[in-house]
Formats: sequence, C-alpha cells, structure tokens
Amino acid sequence: FAVVADEVKKLANETAQKTEEIEQRINEIQLATEESVAAVQEIIVNISDIDNAATQTAGAAEEQNSVLAEITRNISQVATASRQVSDVISNVQSGADQTSQASQMLKQSADDIVHLSDSLEGSVSAFLLKIRQSS
Repeated sequence: FAVVADEVKKLANETAQKTEEIEQRINEIQLATEESVAAVQEIIVNISDIDNAATQTAGAAEEQNSVLAEITRNISQVATASRQVSDVISNVQSGADQTSQASQMLKQSADDIVHLSDSLEGSVSAFLLKIRQSS
C-alpha cells in the first residue's frame, strides 16, 4: 500500500511539474500574441496615415486608396483573430491553473495516504508485538 501511495505521490509531483511547464509556455505564447496584437495595431495606425496622404493625390491614388482600405480591413481581421487567440490562450491558462490546483490536491492526498499507511503499519506492528508478548 505504501508503494502505491509513493507512486501516486511521484505521479502527482510529475503532473504538477509538467503543469507548471505548460503554464510557463502558455505565458510565453500569450506574451508573444499580445506583442503581435500591438504590432498589428501600430501597422493599422500607420496604414491609416498612409491612406489619408493617398486621398490627397489624384488618379492612381484613388486606386491605391481602395487597395489600402482592403489591407486595413484584412489587418483589422487579423488583429481580431489575434485577440481571439489571446482569449483562447487565457482560457487554456485558466485550465492549466485548475489542473495545477488539482495536482496539488492529489499530491496532498498522496501525502495523507502515505501518512495513514505509516500510521497503520505502526499500529499493526504494535498489535503484533502485543500478541507475541502475550503468547
């Protein structure tokens, strides 16, 4: 029983460690996503400025304006998608946090089982000693 409890404890520790690694990677991905969103937003501002300057020119500038507007819409869609990815990553991180908490609870349970196993072993040994002494 103690061997099983020790194995459960080891598995709980490994799960907690892997959960922390996953959480760290998620944090790195989320940071990179946030930086990407900021860069895309800066690009949108820059393209908007270019669009305003192009509006002041004639002929070919009108065609360019149309193209830039399409690019702006596409970048805006990319920014929206990036925000959605960031939200999904936040949800995954929340799940990882919950998994970490569950792992910690599992580790505590394994520790409790080991303690109870040790206590039971001591009680059985004392009981057997009393039986032997009374024989």
